[in-house]
Amino acid sequence: MAMARLDSVRPLFLLIIIIGAAGAAKKKRIPWWNLKAGQEQGPNACVVEEIPGKNWKLWTECKYHNNRDICGQKTRLRYECCGGFHQLDGESGCPGVNPMADVLQTARHYGAGKFVEFVEQAGLTNRFKREGPFTLFAPIDKAFERLSGDQRLRLVPSRQKNSTILLHALDHRVTMDEIGSDTVLPSLYGVDLRLNKYTNGMKTVNCILIVRKDLQATNGIVHLVEKILEPFYVVPGKSLAEMIQTDGRFSELAKALEGTKCKKKLQNPHQSFTILAPSDEAFQKLPHGKMERLLNDPEIREALLENHIIPHPTCLSAVTTKTNQRTLGKEKLEFDCDSKGVSISKQKMRNNYQLGTNGVLYMVDDLIFPQKAMSAMQIAENEKLFTFSHVLRTSGLSDVLETMPNMTLFAPNEAAMYTLPKEELQQLKENKEKARKFVMYHVVEGNLRSDSMAAGRSVRTLDNKNKLRIQVEMNAFGVQGAKLEKRDLGGNNACMHIINKPLKPPTESVETFLRSKGDFTYFAKGLGQVLKSFAHNGTLTIMAPNDKAFRELPEETLQKYTSDRKYMQKVSYFLDHDRLTLFCDPTLPKSSF
Repeated sequence: MAMARLDSVRPLFLLIIIIGAAGAAKKKRIPWWNLKAGQEQGPNACVVEEIPGKNWKLWTECKYHNNRDICGQKTRLRYECCGGFHQLDGESGCPGVNPMADVLQTARHYGAGKFVEFVEQAGLTNRFKREGPFTLFAPIDKAFERLSGDQRLRLVPSRQKNSTILLHALDHRVTMDEIGSDTVLPSLYGVDLRLNKYTNGMKTVNCILIVRKDLQATNGIVHLVEKILEPFYVVPGKSLAEMIQTDGRFSELAKALEGTKCKKKLQNPHQSFTILAPSDEAFQKLPHGKMERLLNDPEIREALLENHIIPHPTCLSAVTTKTNQRTLGKEKLEFDCDSKGVSISKQKMRNNYQLGTNGVLYMVDDLIFPQKAMSAMQIAENEKLFTFSHVLRTSGLSDVLETMPNMTLFAPNEAAMYTLPKEELQQLKENKEKARKFVMYHVVEGNLRSDSMAAGRSVRTLDNKNKLRIQVEMNAFGVQGAKLEKRDLGGNNACMHIINKPLKPPTESVETFLRSKGDFTYFAKGLGQVLKSFAHNGTLTIMAPNDKAFRELPEETLQKYTSDRKYMQKVSYFLDHDRLTLFCDPTLPKSSF
């Protein structure tokens, strides 16, 4: 077996390259070839997960493990001896047992030698060798590659100050199995450490990734961490609400929180949260007047604030793939990552965080809008109505719609927009006047939700020249012949319905339309007289028999139709809203319409 001995330099590793196991990983089932490889390693061999070409490793301390995608990069698995064991010549696996040592020797042995050097420089060697038990969170050597002068001074202070070495230690032994999903413990530095465990297997301390756990020592236990712990990430004795109130970067957020339920929750010492705190600059990016409209509506303000709060601590270092997390407002925020970092709802995040007594605060550069607080444009983009959004921008009406007190928008979906002739669609994207007319025909004043729609109801469009007819059949809703595929998407001043085809205003009369078709000459001949004699102020559906139907009539009947105006009325079919009125001669055919 190829195995790396921890106290030697033999770089012999077994690589397991996963092929086509994406489905297995999703189900969290270990594929047979990984099981087989693990069984072949012998006793006390544990998986090390790593990303090829990247200096990223995670010691799993288990024999069987899955290859995963970590932020879009496929991991590979190799084997080393589990903590506390080593190889013996001529034997498989790692049957040799390492002699127990103190926490400093243990940390040095497993790859935190530079940290131990700073412990010695800070004059803390005797304390960690002779006293205990301790839990040591020891940064691996990689963490010291780009050590700044300030970090060095905090680790080895020149005056009588506590070394930040003590921030990496607890005064008792704590294994990873003993901590919950969110555990707070006091460090020897006097600042709390927040330990978190996540369902993807990641573990953090003060949002720094723990890369190896539970290395047993004679006077404690050692966990290896990816980076150096820093005290300025912790705000001692302050809740998240107090942190926002006293931090000059969040004065607008502090004002928005005043008198809200969200503020009371962020003051609660018995529950932990993550708040994605918009900076003052984020509020200032809003169009003129929008911030006042949002914050002056108590319901929308609460929804906006809730959308920035997650009801448990979430450290960005633990994000490994795309996941959705529910906010206090029950909407979902999409967390994702790639080789460049983590994004939340497509907003790139900086690792700019602070820890309070009841959670973690991340500063964000843009507001994250819940649907209730979105403008029409934001809803359209959120629903991936890319083409309609393009036309809306071209029209120049997005700001106008945002300032309307209430309006309803019937937005064609992406497939519907591409049913338009190619030339017409291109003109809508480029010509402001054409785009403006198109958008205005899809907007009506007032908040028209599906629960207030009635069959046959007509609503006037924004251009004030046309009306749209609402259709309701069982639980299906339509407008002007287009089906409402997604209903009642509500924004701060908008109600949006997504429809399956574009709406077009009528450009000609029914009579002209039928004449242009060429197959309705008999019916069209008398239609003008019929419409004049049938007084009607609403909408009509005309069921027009084609010429073939007329030619099937007896010659005498056809002659009578073409010469007798009164008889024409008897063969006209009208659908008056939800009431069908038929005037027909029983001798006429009832097919071929």
